[in-house]
Amino acid sequence: MGTSAAYLAFRTPVDGPEPFPGHDRDAAATAGWTYIADRIENCDVLEDGLAGIPGPALSALVCDSDYALVTGHLNGEEQWTAYINQHLADALEVPTPDLPSAEDEDLLDRITAWAGRPVDRDRLRQIFATPYTFADDGLLALEQLLGVISPKVRPFGTDQRTDHEISLWAPAGETVPDEVIAEIERAVRGEAFPSDPDENGHRIVFFVPKSADAVPAFAAALRASGLSPATRINGDGWTTLAELGR
Repeated sequence: MGTSAAYLAFRTPVDGPEPFPGHDRDAAATAGWTYIADRIENCDVLEDGLAGIPGPALSALVCDSDYALVTGHLNGEEQWTAYINQHLADALEVPTPDLPSAEDEDLLDRITAWAGRPVDRDRLRQIFATPYTFADDGLLALEQLLGVISPKVRPFGTDQRTDHEISLWAPAGETVPDEVIAEIERAVRGEAFPSDPDENGHRIVFFVPKSADAVPAFAAALRASGLSPATRINGDGWTTLAELGR
């Protein structure tokens, strides 16, 4: 399953007490930076502590590895906000800016000003435009570009998985029966991790052997399942079961 966590990076104070003394420090932070993590439900604790941190800080919320909300702060004041995997945040009906981060030149200007040094704008655009299987890897790429995390840290998501992740999302009010989930597992030789149905629908993440025919085999199994044509699938980008049948 995906990661849901809150992260905070800030310049390590030269004088005075160290903020958040009860949190472990990530050794992957570059020299001069402190990097901590907490459960996503404790994000307010990290946000509240920002007011007393001088200089630049970077906060991030990763939601089930689907998308990440990243904010740059300076002396406790918000300077910019951007999304990793904004297309998924939009699909999940999370309030987002109308303009994608990769196309927002003013945002790129504010990130560069916050960094206090030149930043590769083409790489920024690429990070914001890339549809990551795991938003965590997009966050890592941004943190490395901004000099917060060591460039030696490898992405822990897509490149290190032996399986292919495919998400299925039934419309609100519908539940995918257990027998259908089991049949899809058998058809694609994979493993399913269903979430509880809620007001947004019923989401199931499948991990299937990574191969060229993984997504087509999954699509074939879905077409035989009798699920609603409005069911959404994300293997190599979001689509619907109706669109798969065309």
